[in-house]
Amino acid sequence: MERSRREVLQGAAALSTAPWWGPSLLSAAPAGAAARRPWQFPAGGYGPLVPDPRGLLDLPKGFRYAVVAEPESVGLDDGSPTPGRPDAMGSFTRASSTVVACNHELSAGDSAPVPQANAGSPVAVYDRNANGGVSLLTLNARGRRTSHRPALSGTVRNCAGGVTPWGTWLTCEETESEIDGVPHGYVFEVDPVGNRTDAVPYRAMGRFAHEAAAVDPKTSEVYLTEDNGGSALLYRFAPVDRSRRFGSLGRGGSLSAMRVPGYCNFAEITNVGTVAGGVGWAPTPPSPGGAVPQDTIGLKNLFTDDTVTRGQKLEGAWWFSGKLTFVSSFNDSISRPELRHEGQVFRYDPAAATLTLLAYFPVGGRDTDLGENMSSPDNLSVSAYGGVLWCEDGTDPNRIGALGADGIPFCLARSGQPGELCGVHVSPDGRWMFVNQQIVGRTLAITGPWATGGRS
Repeated sequence: MERSRREVLQGAAALSTAPWWGPSLLSAAPAGAAARRPWQFPAGGYGPLVPDPRGLLDLPKGFRYAVVAEPESVGLDDGSPTPGRPDAMGSFTRASSTVVACNHELSAGDSAPVPQANAGSPVAVYDRNANGGVSLLTLNARGRRTSHRPALSGTVRNCAGGVTPWGTWLTCEETESEIDGVPHGYVFEVDPVGNRTDAVPYRAMGRFAHEAAAVDPKTSEVYLTEDNGGSALLYRFAPVDRSRRFGSLGRGGSLSAMRVPGYCNFAEITNVGTVAGGVGWAPTPPSPGGAVPQDTIGLKNLFTDDTVTRGQKLEGAWWFSGKLTFVSSFNDSISRPELRHEGQVFRYDPAAATLTLLAYFPVGGRDTDLGENMSSPDNLSVSAYGGVLWCEDGTDPNRIGALGADGIPFCLARSGQPGELCGVHVSPDGRWMFVNQQIVGRTLAITGPWATGGRS
C-alpha cells in the first residue's frame, strides 16, 4: 500500500529504534499496562504499519523496537561471535531479569556455531561434530542486555521447542540425520536460570523431525509437532514421571498420534470456526520386531491412514489455559490439489476432545483490511493473556500476524530484512515481544501501547 512522504516522516518521528544498549525498553508502555488490559488484541489490530527508516521492522504508530542481539554487536560474553540462524524462543524470569532461551537452527558445517565453551567454562555438548544448540540472552529490569552465553551445543537444526510449567526450555531437533554414527532428531531440556543442562536426549519422546513442544501443566503431557512432508503427525507424549521438574520427561513414557474422526488430513478442514469432535489418540504401534520404536526414525510410517490424521509442515505449538494452539504452515499436495492451502491455525481442547479451526489462509494468501497479504504461519505463541501470534515463513516480506478479538487475522509487524521471522512470543511480565530475523541473525524486542489499542 502506497504511503505519502508526510506519512513516512510522521512515522519516523514516532518510531524509536534504539540499539540494545540504548534507553530502557519499558518507557514506551504505560506502567501496569499489561495488568490493566490483557493482550486480547483489538479487532482490526493497531492500525497501519509505519515504514522503519532503518529498514529493519515496520510497526504500528507508537510502537518501537530495540536490537538485543545480532552478529554486528559485541557477541557472546567471552567475545565469540553471536551464533547464527536464531529460531524459536521462550522467556523466563530470574529475580528482576528476563532470560530468553534462543534456538539456533544450524547444521553440521554451518558458520557461526553455538560454542562448546564460554569464558573458559564447558558447555553441555551432545555431539562435538554438530553446530546447533541454544543460547541464553539476559536483559535487566531496564531492558538492557547483561549477558549472552551458550547453554547447549552439539545438536542439529534446533528449530522450535517450548517452555515448560516448571521453568525450563525444551529444544527440538528438526532432523532425522546421523553424523559419524551419532543419531539426531531428539528433544533436549535446557535450564535457563540454573546449571542443570546436561545435553541428554529424551529418546522416549521420539526420533523424528521435531518442530515444537507444548506442555499441559496438569498432566505433564507434551504435545509435539512434526515438520516432515505431507504425512506429518501431531504427537502426544505421556511421561511416566509427572513430578514437573528438570529431567522428569527423560525418565520415559509413551507416544501416540492425534486422530480427528472423519478427517484423514488436517487440510480437509477449511471453514474457520469448524469444530470437530471425538478427537482421540492412536498409540504408537509395535514395530515388526515387536518393540515400540521410540528411538527410531519414521514413526509416522507405522500408522495407517485410517488411524491418524496427517498434515504438512506442522509447525508452532503453544499451551494456554487448558488448550493447545498449533499451526499447519501450508499444504502443496500434487496428488490432491483440493487440499492445498497456505496456512491453518488450530486449537485443541482435550477436556472436550474437540479441534477448532481458528484461521485459514487459502492459496494466494489472505488480504487484510490494511493491504497486507498474509500466509505461511510458522512459529506460534500465545501471550499470557490469550493473544495468538505467529511468524510468517514465506515470500519476502515476512510478517508477524495475530488474531484480533473478533477472530480475524491482522498484521502486527513487517520485516524489512530477507528471510523468515522466528520465535515471536511475549515475555512473562507482558511488557516485551521478542522476535528473530533468522537469516541476518538478529533478535528484536518490541514494546508499545498494547493496552490502549495502539491508537491515540
